Amino acid sequence: MQLTRKPHPAGLCRRRGVSAWALISACLVLLATSALIFTSSSGSSSLFNDLEAAETDEDNVVVGFEESDSSEEAVETPIPEVEGSCGKHVSSFDLEKFPEHSPLGKLLLMTLNESSYCALPSACRSYDGALILPNWIKEHDDLLKACGIDMDKLTFYEEIPSEPDKYDLFGKSFQRFHFPHFMQDMVHIVTLFNIIFNSSSYRITKCACHGQTDGPCAINGFAGWNPAVGVEQRVEDMDESSWVKSFLRLLPLEENGGPSLVYPEDAYPDDDNSEPKCFRTIFVGKPRRRGSSFRSIPPEENLLFGVNAIEKQPRTDCPVRIVLINRVPPQGLSDGRYITNLDEIKSEIHGEAEKRDIDAEIIEVGFSNTSFADQISTMNNADLVVSVHGAELTNIIWMREGGKVMEILPFLYDPDIFVEMGGWARSEVVQISAEPDDERFTNCLL
Repeated sequence: MQLTRKPHPAGLCRRRGVSAWALISACLVLLATSALIFTSSSGSSSLFNDLEAAETDEDNVVVGFEESDSSEEAVETPIPEVEGSCGKHVSSFDLEKFPEHSPLGKLLLMTLNESSYCALPSACRSYDGALILPNWIKEHDDLLKACGIDMDKLTFYEEIPSEPDKYDLFGKSFQRFHFPHFMQDMVHIVTLFNIIFNSSSYRITKCACHGQTDGPCAINGFAGWNPAVGVEQRVEDMDESSWVKSFLRLLPLEENGGPSLVYPEDAYPDDDNSEPKCFRTIFVGKPRRRGSSFRSIPPEENLLFGVNAIEKQPRTDCPVRIVLINRVPPQGLSDGRYITNLDEIKSEIHGEAEKRDIDAEIIEVGFSNTSFADQISTMNNADLVVSVHGAELTNIIWMREGGKVMEILPFLYDPDIFVEMGGWARSEVVQISAEPDDERFTNCLL
């Protein structure tokens, strides 16, 4: 996919006709050809000889990024054409407040950017995540299949197995606790929050309601939703200032400090976990590809950013900001992702910037003891980020469009989780692999 980046502060930060973005490109070359981790820096006197070749037309800079193939491609299922419409615009798309438990509940299908989402009324889930639905929903297998639900794995009930909770559960799984994996799980759920709670400028491409009664869906407003998100048990013991809990507070409903959290031990208190947990609604979906629908939402209309005043438009002021994220020095054979020659790298970048009269600022940070708000601010104001591979790079999602990230990978390790997240943020992630540290490898093996 090609993204045309809007003009950046290059023109403002350039005093002698050399693009600030050319500096950033040169910095990427410098970093990619330097031995960064547990080695000394190699020479780089000729790295900038081709700077002019890195110049680009600043009114039409194209930054390319590809959608990740890390998630399995969904099998194409045609969206069923159904009678009755919920409206194609959120201002006219008012949802009925589902009763606590009623046979008149509605099955709702929503589609966005070739991704489909269903609201399943009076739905239950077993401990292992299997869905248990009302019998009448069987008649609407076309809608269920459109949302990626395998009919062969469903169980249906005539009488609900347990008293339904008051919550509308966004996603049927418990989201993982480690925040890079948590963010991978949450990207679909954030899309659902946008569909349900977003402003009138946000559009749903197609939707349809089904229930047991004839005629169009009864629709009466958004106010009735009581959102909840399932999270792994370890989240319960996390500090309120943790990344995961801080992120969840950015989502509706604001007056409740974010959605309610559902933990496995609370949902399944029995020793044998045999009793299903039922909810007023369970939202499920079949994204075309992980993050694709999230990225299709204009950033200024994405409630994760817009409602929380997180700016996503490219920066237009000086200086060009280069953020270097480093971890604490290793204490032993573990925890070894640490850039040892950072001062040398900073000095070389400053020297090249000075030669070209470019106003560049280098900011060295470590996020281990940094507040969630400061992590957002640091990444949101960065033009280029350089970091070793690690959880802190989850903050890529806060970067502005067209940002660049240099991810330094440990030797012989090639994950793509942050390349994928960079795509969600409409930023480019460039990966380089560190040279092996012979001494530490030898000590580890002996």
